[in-house]
Amino acid sequence: MKRLTNLTFAAGMVVALGMFFSSCEGPAGPAGIAGVNGKDGVNGKDANATCTQCHNSSNIIETKTLQLDNSIHFFGTTVAEASRAGCAPCHSSQGYLDVIANSPFYNNYSVKNVPSNPSPVGSCYTCHNIHQAYDSTDWSFTGGAAFNMLIDSTIHLDLGEKANVCARCHQPRPVSPKPNLTTPTATMTIGSYRFGPHYGAQSAIFAGKGAFEFQGSIAYIQGQHNGMACADCHMGETDGIYAGGHTFNMANAESGSDNVAVCQTCHVGLKTFDNNGKQTEIQGLFAQLETKLDTLLDKDGTGAYTGYTDIYDPNYNPNGRYKSSSTSSFTTAQKTYNASLPSLTITNTVAAAIVNFMLINKDNSFGVHNYPYAKALLQNTLENLP
Repeated sequence: MKRLTNLTFAAGMVVALGMFFSSCEGPAGPAGIAGVNGKDGVNGKDANATCTQCHNSSNIIETKTLQLDNSIHFFGTTVAEASRAGCAPCHSSQGYLDVIANSPFYNNYSVKNVPSNPSPVGSCYTCHNIHQAYDSTDWSFTGGAAFNMLIDSTIHLDLGEKANVCARCHQPRPVSPKPNLTTPTATMTIGSYRFGPHYGAQSAIFAGKGAFEFQGSIAYIQGQHNGMACADCHMGETDGIYAGGHTFNMANAESGSDNVAVCQTCHVGLKTFDNNGKQTEIQGLFAQLETKLDTLLDKDGTGAYTGYTDIYDPNYNPNGRYKSSSTSSFTTAQKTYNASLPSLTITNTVAAAIVNFMLINKDNSFGVHNYPYAKALLQNTLENLP
């Protein structure tokens, strides 16, 4: 009986002690000595402080994307030319970024790596540093630095960060052979029907640089738009989803109307781009140069000169009357035919006039970008032609 009482007492003490420790330390018992700290990773950032600066309920990305979908940058044919190293810089997003990374001043206008799956220059990644910091700084520009012009590498063009992004592609390419106006009557042989400065001539006319400035009755001065950025007008107030904003369009393709809302800030009451007949005036001078060159080149006498010379090319100009300097891809019959043609030999003056014609033609604003410069260029070129 005594032994049983002792066992009962001992059991009671165990239960009591268990309840004591349990009530103070929990079921795991008392805490031991703290161990050595492990190596933590860097704490992650709250997405609300980064990603949601752009990806939020404001629909900012969806809006800009919808506008971009209606721009020529996105749906145009430019990306179709991206498979060539010399074309990729302006015909693909990857090519544009390749040149900025490897030849930012355009001393070598050719990509280091031809894109195998090119995306259009309308990609957000073309102009902006998307998904670098994952915050609002991703909207910073990729190609805003000044650069040397392709048509004349001695011209260092700086139109400001926002305009430089556009001007890097919207500039004329080098002309070969290059006219030399120190010997205006000397002759040169043109070897390609595509002689001239190619397409994107906007920055040359806008800045008043890169053309052959014949001396004549009108001085070369800059217009009131000089110093502005391309985006000031081309990304102004939107007109639906077809003009303004990220469409870059200055005319509404749906209604056919000029998007002059942004212009009216300075040009009060403006209804169309033909401000007091200035655009009509430039188009008239342009038509005169068109007819003059058509006659000098003995193309067809209709005044419908387009800037392309009438040189034989089996794919693009099979009825050309002048010899091509390149016959590497011609068949034997085509080479024989090409050899029987005369060469197109013209003076430096006429060749320079062709370049000036193409600059105005491919600028396509007919005075809006730089009215006084465009007028002087056309008028003085006409005065110097025979």
